[in-house]
Amino acid sequence: MAQSARVIESAKLSEIIRILGRAKMVNNAPSVFYQIKGHKFKPTANTYNSMILMLMQEGHHDKVHELYNEMCNKGNCFPDMITYSALISALGKLGHDDSLIRLFDEMKDNGLHPTAKI
Repeated sequence: MAQSARVIESAKLSEIIRILGRAKMVNNAPSVFYQIKGHKFKPTANTYNSMILMLMQEGHHDKVHELYNEMCNKGNCFPDMITYSALISALGKLGHDDSLIRLFDEMKDNGLHPTAKI
């Protein structure tokens, strides 16, 4: 019997990632993300943000920048204020002040206005 191909919606994947994060299954979330992405799924900024925020909350600050690079280079979507806020926070915690300033300038160049928190 042939199985029908199912398409997962971006919002559903984002929710799965949030559930894995709340369940402290952070190591499983990237695996799920990449398995689904490997099936020609195109994540949105919201999906990437779910991964980025979960990694931030669990202290995986070094992986946040890698995911951002993937988002910009292969993800076919653009960072938004949530993305930039998480990245700036991660870079600050890692002490990468030069990268933080470049990212802040990039955010402004992309027409996004920093909040007082950023």
